[in-house]
Amino acid sequence: MMKGLFVGICTVDIQLYLNEYPASNSKNKVFSTRIDTGGPATNAANTFSLLGGKASLVTMIGRNEFRRFMLNKLSENNIKVIDMIDDINSPPDVSVIISSLKNGERTVLASHLSEDILRTVEKIPKGFEICLVDGFLADIAERVGSVAEQSGKIMVLDGGSWKPRMEKYLKYIDYAVCSSDFYPPGCKTIDEIISFMREEGIKNIAITRGEKSIIAVENGSKIEIPVNKVNTVDTLGAGDVFHGAFCYYLLREYNFVSALKQASNVATESCKYYGTKEWSSHSNISF
Repeated sequence: MMKGLFVGICTVDIQLYLNEYPASNSKNKVFSTRIDTGGPATNAANTFSLLGGKASLVTMIGRNEFRRFMLNKLSENNIKVIDMIDDINSPPDVSVIISSLKNGERTVLASHLSEDILRTVEKIPKGFEICLVDGFLADIAERVGSVAEQSGKIMVLDGGSWKPRMEKYLKYIDYAVCSSDFYPPGCKTIDEIISFMREEGIKNIAITRGEKSIIAVENGSKIEIPVNKVNTVDTLGAGDVFHGAFCYYLLREYNFVSALKQASNVATESCKYYGTKEWSSHSNISF
């Protein structure tokens, strides 16, 4: 079984579905509510596991009233959790998501713990084939990158947006899969993003653009990969699903472009269902 390591945040996601986006100073009826774990690395780990891989998650949960809930949710998908602050009393990371039933778009309000409470990075496992880092735990990402480089493992960057101290570990990244909102210092265009990443030594770069085609660069060659059109119900976590699926298919085939295409298929299918995991329970989905 393929083994993936995912490094980043784990949140309590409280998702509220409304028919219309709320106006300021108004009261609104919620159509339904979903409470689950979330966060880029967490959603990617869930996807990797749902596709058939063995996922481990290095994150920060701490001791709080949501700890048991979060661990149980992750256990449901066979995620091995390495909590870097399991002995520290700490409030949970929480995200409140307002999702529109009209078009599937969402707005996220999030709180994130400070990395300053981390005490050690000695718990990081070494038995992985691929590692994805979501940019939130820079010190741990740097340490994992060093381990990956020494052991010849694959490092993937989830570049949703530029995060503080990312420069600490970019030299370890083999594959950068970024959104069109990922702007390193001094970058304003996709071409500038690609140039920046190539100057950091990253040869395999992909820029996702929502419903638009994916821009991919492999060893200097640029191509566009079309994205399937679907009836969108919920876009929450679609990018995270993409990253988890990319890791799975990259390990299975070791083909960058093919992995991007298949990850795109999974991510677009996930938008047809509510939440970040519902897509996996529909038997008509086959990848």
